[in-house]
Amino acid sequence: MNVLTYIIIGIAVSSALGYMRKPKEPKGNTVTLPALMAVIGAVGMIVFAVLALLTYEAEGLPTAVVFVLLELLSASLVMAYFNCRIRYDETSFTVKNFWGITRTYTYDDITWRKGTRDVTLYVGGHVVRIDELSVGKTEFLCFSEARYRKTHGGRAIPMKSPDGKRSFDLFNGNVENPYEFIIVFGVMLVLVLFMFGFLAYEALPFKAEELTHTTIRVEGYEVVEENLYLYGEDEKLPFKIRGYATALEHPDAFLRQCEDGPSLVVGYISYENADEPYHSLQYVKDESGADCLTMEAAYKEHLKYMKDIAMLMCGMALVLILFIVGSICVGRHPERFSPWFIRLFFKEGYINMPEVPKNKKR
Repeated sequence: MNVLTYIIIGIAVSSALGYMRKPKEPKGNTVTLPALMAVIGAVGMIVFAVLALLTYEAEGLPTAVVFVLLELLSASLVMAYFNCRIRYDETSFTVKNFWGITRTYTYDDITWRKGTRDVTLYVGGHVVRIDELSVGKTEFLCFSEARYRKTHGGRAIPMKSPDGKRSFDLFNGNVENPYEFIIVFGVMLVLVLFMFGFLAYEALPFKAEELTHTTIRVEGYEVVEENLYLYGEDEKLPFKIRGYATALEHPDAFLRQCEDGPSLVVGYISYENADEPYHSLQYVKDESGADCLTMEAAYKEHLKYMKDIAMLMCGMALVLILFIVGSICVGRHPERFSPWFIRLFFKEGYINMPEVPKNKKR
């Protein structure tokens, strides 16, 4: 995908989230996730199912598995819409969770409450989580607050645990919805591991049995930057020699030889799904059996090429790791940092900004 595709996807996701965050009229005394979430999930299931089938036929199982996982994620959105809901009346409220398990509580069962965006109610030894995007969330919280005050002498639902116990919080209670950030951190770490795994896999040398071995008759060639492309008779894709000037035993003599349309014995790996499909030559022998390109020389050029990619990916991985570490440090001790620095990691409203004394400058 090109940059424009990523921009369009980003705009679409932001627009969908913005629409789902807009206040909506609930259907009676219920709390549900927005219907758009189910629509997105249903569309995703269809699209990713089709992509999984197409990529399985074209690229094999590993790529298809990625789309199957995305299809399961889409299905979870549909499942969450139909299952995650709360129904309430004057005396009690019934909660149905993601797995379809239903429990009924009274308002007296509420012990304390946590959060303002994503809200967590601690009820009768259980936890009830209400997503920020939920339709009817505000109405239910106001109603439950009123019912709680009525039976507790006007006291509000506590915002801290009555027994003083604190569950583990990566941000010391300073960040709203810390689990969302932990999930994002997890995705970032998986991405970092994927990048290093990709580099490790791509750095492995090819084995002779992994190559396609054939004989081609050269009918033309082209030099593009540091690479040489050979065009074989009756061959749809070009044969690429990366860094030919240093990879070939005698590059000038080889180019002169290619002008005569020689037959070459080659071993190659095909990249038919690249933006510009080609065969990557890993060894070349001339008609006499002499080596023009050895597997060792091709591997050295491959490592040179991978060096630039490795530096880019390592830089991206370092940025992600520094962002995770910085977010944790700022989230745990926001009082140590200036407001502008805090906003590099957290949007306003997601973190309890520390109050700076008037006689203290930052």
